[in-house]
Amino acid sequence: DKAIALHQKNIDEADIFMASVLNDVFVELEEKYGLIKINDVVVKTKNKNPLNEKDTPFTYIDISSIDNKSFKIVEPKQLIGSEAPSRAKKEVFQDDIVYSTTRPNLKNIAIVSENYNNPIASTGFCVLRTNEKTINSYLFYFLITEKLFEQIEPNIRGAQYPATSDNDLKNCNIPNTPYETQQKVVSYLDEISQKMEKIKQIQKEKMQSLKELKASILDQAFKGEL
Repeated sequence: DKAIALHQKNIDEADIFMASVLNDVFVELEEKYGLIKINDVVVKTKNKNPLNEKDTPFTYIDISSIDNKSFKIVEPKQLIGSEAPSRAKKEVFQDDIVYSTTRPNLKNIAIVSENYNNPIASTGFCVLRTNEKTINSYLFYFLITEKLFEQIEPNIRGAQYPATSDNDLKNCNIPNTPYETQQKVVSYLDEISQKMEKIKQIQKEKMQSLKELKASILDQAFKGEL
């Protein structure tokens, strides 16, 4: 149990380290380049009602589709238009970013990294599509920082289903970083992120082995075979 707890601590510390790196990077960029609104680095997106094409298959991305530990879309639903939930309204494309405005503290955020079949996102997301001067990964890394959440937090409303709005998110400030510098920043953060994910994966595998060992020992103990 102590060994399992230590491996979990290593996972938690990897997350803390990554958060610290992100904070340091964006503080430095802010001091050097100043700030602009997120609204200035994205383009307008559209709504689309799948109910208008009742027999057409589509990929539905809702909050449960997001793994907020890895920040990835893991379980999108395959539906046809007639099965569309009422919240299936936001058209998305590959490389867009989906940011959950419902319970934003949970950080259900992801880049649409796959070319899904006719993807539609829930209205619980703000869909962010970067303009030609902004790298989507640069915006993504900023969205998962505590600096961004500190800006969003005062605008969260509702007790049972705390939420913010698309406009609140787009009015948040982001460092006005030149494109060439964004490329270097993304490359650096990708490298750190990959190293942290590798460390976490190793810790998870060791934890799983220990849990299996514990279960085996308990089984033998209850059978009187120790």
